[in-house]
Amino acid sequence: HTLKRIADDGHDKVVITDTRKILEYGYLLESGFENVMVYCKPEVALERLTERDGDAKEDTVMNSSLENQLRPLVNVMTTIDNTYDWEDTKKEIDCIIAKLVGNGEG
Repeated sequence: HTLKRIADDGHDKVVITDTRKILEYGYLLESGFENVMVYCKPEVALERLTERDGDAKEDTVMNSSLENQLRPLVNVMTTIDNTYDWEDTKKEIDCIIAKLVGNGEG
């Protein structure tokens, strides 16, 4: 839905990535990219992983070096809260994209 709208509006530069390392974040920030974090409360993330995978080890999931590198930036970066309903998450994505398109970025 959102990506189709971006393409229909003539925007051909959209990057979606799974940046988890602080060095990647810093490089992209210095290169002019808008970094957006998709965040979920740890207890909800663990519940979802357990439901999906059957057995999620809290210590392994929540204390991995990758998970912990960017988590402290949750209040610094533009953040999409994926803790609640998927429809709310999609609305947040649409708002961020509208902001970027409105600023001539994207």
